[in-house]
Amino acid sequence: MVENSKKIGDMAEEIAAKFILANGFVIVERNWIHGKLEIDIIAQNQNMIVFIEVKYRKNSDFGRPESAVDPSKARRIIQAADQYLNEREIDLMPRFDIIALTGSGENLNITHYPNAFRPEA
Repeated sequence: MVENSKKIGDMAEEIAAKFILANGFVIVERNWIHGKLEIDIIAQNQNMIVFIEVKYRKNSDFGRPESAVDPSKARRIIQAADQYLNEREIDLMPRFDIIALTGSGENLNITHYPNAFRPEA
């Protein structure tokens, strides 16, 4: 089951990557890991560095995929992004997006949520 979930997650991330490339983003990193922290896709769009969380659900029986990015998950992504920016000495404005995928095959829906969450000041 875990291996199948990994394959599904990889497929969703591949679709999301193609989607953002088609929308003018440049992918900088994929599946960036620091300890227990991970960022699915790191991209650049104009003068922003965009940290993208990809979520997939076959259907909405257990809620919309974007709802899986709760405040705790958002904090971990922000923490990972901070680590990434510091390590690479990047001085671009960060943005945090979610790409949610639902359905499959011909009925696959992709929804992009720019600025899905923000670091607390």
